[in-house]
Amino acid sequence: MNGPPGTNLALQEELFDIALDEIAALGDDLVNQVLEVTDEESDVVVERYPLPVI
Repeated sequence: MNGPPGTNLALQEELFDIALDEIAALGDDLVNQVLEVTDEESDVVVERYPLPVI
């Protein structure tokens, strides 16, 4: 979860709820994948992509 500096607990909880809703809607597992939830000003952006191999 990504938010602006000084993100408060309420925003963190909101972003976490969005992440949980997204996982439930996918019906998939997230093995070797990243689900990124970002607060960008007035929008919340959700991205899902493969976990980079290091």
